[in-house]
Amino acid sequence: MRTIITAALALLLITVPVGSGLAARANAAESLFSQPSSPLPAAAHAQTAVGPTPEFQGHLQLETEHTRIIYEPHAAAAALEVAGFADEVFLQVSGLLGYAPPERVPVVITDRTALANGFYSPLPHRITLFVTSPADRFLGSRTESWLRTLYTHELVHYIHLTERIGMPGLLSHVFGHDLTAANVVLMPLWWIEGIAVYAETALEPGGRGDSPLFALRYRAPLVADRMWHRHQLRYASAFPPPDRAYIGGYLLVNYLVERFGEPVIRDINQRFVRFPLGGIGPAIYSVTGESFADLYAGMVDSLAADEPAGSGAIGSPGGERILPHTVGLVQLPFSTRQGAFGYVRSQNSAGEWVEYDIQDGEFHPVRRFPIGRLSDELSISAAPDGKHAVFAQVVHNLSHPAGQTMTPVGYSDIYLLDHSDGSVRQLTHGRRLYQPAIGGDVVVALEMVGQFYRLVQIDPASGEVEPLYQPPGGSLYEPQVSADGDQVLAVRIVGGQSSLVRVDMATRDVEKLLPAGPAGIYRPRFGHDDSVIFSSDRSGRLQLYRIRLDDDTPTVELLLQDVLGVIGGQYHQGYLLYGSYRVEGSTATALPVDRVAAVQVAWLPSGADNRPDSLHTPVSPDHPGNPGRLDIPGNPAEAPPGEYLPAGDLPHRDLQDTARQYRDLPRPGFWLPLPRLYTDGNDTIGMAPGMFWLLQSVLGRHSLQGTLDYHLADAELSIGVEYRQFRAWGSAGISAASRYLQSSGAEQSDELQWLRQNTVGAQVSRVVWSRRRLNWNYAVQGGLAAAYTGYPGGELPQSLAALGRLQYAAAEQAPPAAFFGLRRAGLHAGMRTEAPLDGGQQLRVLPSAGGLIQLPVPWGFQVVRLELDAMFTSYGSLSGALLPRGEPQWESLSAPAKLRGGIWYRLPLGLYDRWIPYGGLAGAGASLFVQSAWYLDSPSQLAWEERLYAGGELALDLRMLLSVGVRPALGVVFRVDPARGGIDPGEDVHLYLDLVL
Repeated sequence: MRTIITAALALLLITVPVGSGLAARANAAESLFSQPSSPLPAAAHAQTAVGPTPEFQGHLQLETEHTRIIYEPHAAAAALEVAGFADEVFLQVSGLLGYAPPERVPVVITDRTALANGFYSPLPHRITLFVTSPADRFLGSRTESWLRTLYTHELVHYIHLTERIGMPGLLSHVFGHDLTAANVVLMPLWWIEGIAVYAETALEPGGRGDSPLFALRYRAPLVADRMWHRHQLRYASAFPPPDRAYIGGYLLVNYLVERFGEPVIRDINQRFVRFPLGGIGPAIYSVTGESFADLYAGMVDSLAADEPAGSGAIGSPGGERILPHTVGLVQLPFSTRQGAFGYVRSQNSAGEWVEYDIQDGEFHPVRRFPIGRLSDELSISAAPDGKHAVFAQVVHNLSHPAGQTMTPVGYSDIYLLDHSDGSVRQLTHGRRLYQPAIGGDVVVALEMVGQFYRLVQIDPASGEVEPLYQPPGGSLYEPQVSADGDQVLAVRIVGGQSSLVRVDMATRDVEKLLPAGPAGIYRPRFGHDDSVIFSSDRSGRLQLYRIRLDDDTPTVELLLQDVLGVIGGQYHQGYLLYGSYRVEGSTATALPVDRVAAVQVAWLPSGADNRPDSLHTPVSPDHPGNPGRLDIPGNPAEAPPGEYLPAGDLPHRDLQDTARQYRDLPRPGFWLPLPRLYTDGNDTIGMAPGMFWLLQSVLGRHSLQGTLDYHLADAELSIGVEYRQFRAWGSAGISAASRYLQSSGAEQSDELQWLRQNTVGAQVSRVVWSRRRLNWNYAVQGGLAAAYTGYPGGELPQSLAALGRLQYAAAEQAPPAAFFGLRRAGLHAGMRTEAPLDGGQQLRVLPSAGGLIQLPVPWGFQVVRLELDAMFTSYGSLSGALLPRGEPQWESLSAPAKLRGGIWYRLPLGLYDRWIPYGGLAGAGASLFVQSAWYLDSPSQLAWEERLYAGGELALDLRMLLSVGVRPALGVVFRVDPARGGIDPGEDVHLYLDLVL
């Protein structure tokens, strides 16, 4: 029961990826990134790390009226920035939701991750902000401050889910504030995330609701008349988009607010929490007077009314889709002299770099390089000569002392792929680099500096990193290198204003090709005719443009429009390759160049009228929107490791003087009545009243829990306490208990026999070593545990038990269609010992070992799996060990040593997107297996059990409640005795149900 409660509350964790943005700290003058002449002391200036981050030195905290901000000393700049807007955002969000928490909101800030994220956690209630902003700009380009948008999103979760309403809210006054998070268990995921995405869009500039990339993912099913069912918004599946709950939730909440006003959010939430078992539909009807189904249909109709009919490219016969049957991500390919190369990650691919060839006007994949997941979908690029590619992948340092369970220290490093032989060489180590590009002998990438990104150059031979350019208060994105390596393109964003710049690698001069403005700029590529191709949402929808640089006055031309949008373009062998989005996901299309007609347009500066009616207006030579050069003197200088740059003027800087040391101690969470049940010899059930309690620390590093019960008849108290410490590498803990229990055999007596048992234990589990290499993951994990058991009355002997286990695992990254994975291998060894502390009894030793190997067969992601396990005991014989699947008690022999072997044939049955009550069915697979066992009495006496155990399983991939993955497996195993023949249904058939979270 205690495990069930803990597991159920663990389901309340909401991990919330939030969109991209850049802090609005723009300076008037541009300058190349430069090192200050002398570092300033941390006490005088808030600082942001550049290059390798410093050693872990604990945490500080500072307080505003409504927040408690917890951070490492070197992240003071981010903490002060959050402090500058935290109270204002608190008032905005509490006003939207109609509730203001009386306590200060705990906000943990970390800048040691390699991924952009943030999350709210209920145990205890807290917010965690990653300083890292997303390099792929999944929030769009108009968000002015990543940290503010991120905080707004997570604060919505905190206030929404900590309000003391409903039965959990009422009980929380007695059992602890953390119990309020139980309201979320039956709450639809789309409702939780929809409110947060609505707030990040309505309360802040930009946000996902204002992002054209976000809009593509719901406009695609609208245009195709394949919009999701309202119940499909409760869970994620292998069908795009993966963030369906965020998209549909935002659309529904926004539609409700437009129809009924913002108070509808609070009203629906309160009605739902009062009666959650009926779902959110009755609450919506009670508040709005309309059914959930009718409101959803009305929302879809209103969105569809704004969409043009048909699909494909406007004004052209359409193009040929590259890999038309792929469901997932197909990246816009890169054109090289040796062919086109692009990245694909789909239902059938865990991440491949694909070389295409044109045959009879159609694109065909001719080579595939399995490389696995990238740091983001733009973190790969091909050299124009076609000889190499560069890409970035994330790795985690689980042993770093600053790492936490949910926020391990991470890095993103650059790798060089040789197309001639498929070999890969790692260029950098322990950096945070993204979106590399290569041309000539030049390799560039983006380097994370706090929440911003600067352009750097990487020496392919040594891996040394040299800073090139960073706009003050802003970032660069999506760099591209010219074929000769002389020039680098990049998107520059400061304060939500985007421009396109070109860096001369010889002189380090920076030229602005497009002026700064609110229109987003995406996927710039060099053309084959001294031009630059890019996409932009300047007209409201993503369209493809070209800048011609072959005369003294560069001109901008509209190349291509699409019903849904064009996400970048690239010329290749008489074709215009362009990216778009369809119901199946991101796609790439090839259109013959002779079907493309360019139209010259005016590109207006920031604040000017960017409406579509200016598309056909020629650009005047003296028009203020014409590109111009930036006068940026100076040369960049590498920041030495361990040096920091001042963060600049920040609001609430005076708060730094109030910062003090933070001690991460467990704080009260909740307690629950938890009686202990027992039976006597007459099968009478008795009950000892008891309780379970839990305390956890804000950083999630410490947990203290315990149980207490009282045996009324004998006036005896039982108590147990466990302390655990959690780190990214694993956990360690100690426990102690003194329990009043029935003695062995007491239930066979008419008179209850009770005794007191005292135990003390310690355990540790740790990832000893881990590594990621392309599309393979490797790990060595170990665990140790020891426990003392004693009986004060002397009825039973005292004992000391110890357990150790070490295992190695290697697994190939598998696509969703590979239901049971692909190639895998594993080895494990362990030993359990029990040492009686009273004389006259033997030391008991129970060693075990085993291994597995799984290999795919040539069709349909089916796999064959071989397993072998062995166990030995130094005392007596094995009984109840290494049983067949489902653990039926069918042992026919017994000996000190046992060996079990089995072979499995596993076949995926398909990927699905079917909603069921409180969740959905995402996939299924079936297994057939045969097992048997051998026994060893002595080294020369190996005896086969002479029985086979054959059976099958049906496994389902269910996404329930908060889209938590649950894999129930229903199986049957048959006992087959070749000597006897036949199967007795009453004795030789065993049904079982296995449930894996």
